[in-house]
Amino acid sequence: MQRMNYADAYSALIKRYQDILMNNDSVKRLLAENDLSHLHLGFVPENYSDEKVIVLFIGRETRGWKIGDDINEYNFETIKKSIAKSKNWFENPKLKRGHGFFNYVKQLEKDNPIACFLWANIFACDYKKGCPTKLKDSILFNEIEILSVELIKAQIEILKPNIVIFASGNQGVQTRRKYFENLKPSGKRIDESLDKKYLERFYFSDNPKIICYRTVHPSARREEPCKALRTLRTLLKRNVSELTNSKLTGEKNVS
Repeated sequence: MQRMNYADAYSALIKRYQDILMNNDSVKRLLAENDLSHLHLGFVPENYSDEKVIVLFIGRETRGWKIGDDINEYNFETIKKSIAKSKNWFENPKLKRGHGFFNYVKQLEKDNPIACFLWANIFACDYKKGCPTKLKDSILFNEIEILSVELIKAQIEILKPNIVIFASGNQGVQTRRKYFENLKPSGKRIDESLDKKYLERFYFSDNPKIICYRTVHPSARREEPCKALRTLRTLLKRNVSELTNSKLTGEKNVS
């Protein structure tokens, strides 16, 4: 899986975001809605390279997401500003909203120093600082879903992650199924002691080399969800190690 270098990947991602967001009537409607946050745009980590194992972590961390001053459009400058905020927020999450999510990702980063972590959200914006599934306007919600999946797919297609983890909790399950109809099978149980509603594995039918997991939101505190998150940590360490070894030896199969 050949990747671009950091500079080329950054430029390509900005270009794709411009193609998605500029001169888009749906984006104009979202910006006009006072109850919606700004759109979250994923970034390219500085340690991004072809040698790294790339992990895309998809949450639902857009509550109150604002780039700064009110904006009237997404252009080259506001897209760059949004990417920069996303990068800073992800790399310096202390005492910020969503600390349960970011604390878990930081644990994964510590477990896997040879991996590079990307961040996306199942919904690119919030509604009244909550999940947009609460929107009564079905047309507006559909537009949010369309934009959200385009932004996630931009990261997948350009940054080429080896592993994708959906950790948006129950609120994102139906949306994830709608976004990625090519995720197969319906979900594979990983641990016989865990119901697969807490942790399951998929693959993309058109790209089976990408390892995909779905789990609970990392803010979960009950026993079984916490066990699922611990199990995922163990699995990820094994996957990253196997992928790294396969890059070194030229092998292609990862369990």
